[in-house]
Amino acid sequence: WKSAAVQILFSSGVAFGPLMYYGGSRDRESKIVTASFWIPMANSLTSLYAALTVFTFVGHVAHVLKLDVDKVTTQSVSLAFVAYPGLLNLLDGKNFWAVIFFTMLVTLGVDSAFGYIDYIMEFYLDAFPIIQKTMRKEFVCIILCVVCFISSLMFVTDSGYYVFGMFDDYACSISLFFCLIMECIVIGWILGIEKLSAIAK
Repeated sequence: WKSAAVQILFSSGVAFGPLMYYGGSRDRESKIVTASFWIPMANSLTSLYAALTVFTFVGHVAHVLKLDVDKVTTQSVSLAFVAYPGLLNLLDGKNFWAVIFFTMLVTLGVDSAFGYIDYIMEFYLDAFPIIQKTMRKEFVCIILCVVCFISSLMFVTDSGYYVFGMFDDYACSISLFFCLIMECIVIGWILGIEKLSAIAK
């Protein structure tokens, strides 16, 4: 249950900054309730479809190898780089599907980076207006990208897989729950439901 909850929080981005940043940048006439319903619905249906695909394949492998399912189940990075490529290897035109799959992974990563870089950049520009007066936004973006690139080099070292595992376990699990609980407390009790309803209207 913990893994399922973390997956929903991570994939929907509800406990991260970019979603709130883009929500705050919306047009005042836009229908926030409609978006609040359909975005989580689309996210959940996508996760369900991906889970059905993966575990159908895992069950097939367990049946062929005559093993229990828990002996062949993969998780984390292994899911993307072992289970899915193994599934694609069984399809006709496997090279074509492999190129499509890994292109999807790259574009998904780049697209996610757009949201986070934009959010972090706007956060610093709002918190420190002097930055915008001294340099253009393009240079701020370049500096952030270089800092993020250098910081991520630790994931491609010899021990990068274990570092990534620790990062994934501690930065994207209990901390997400804590952030979301704090958001609920601040919005529900400090801001107040009445004020939130007025803002939504």
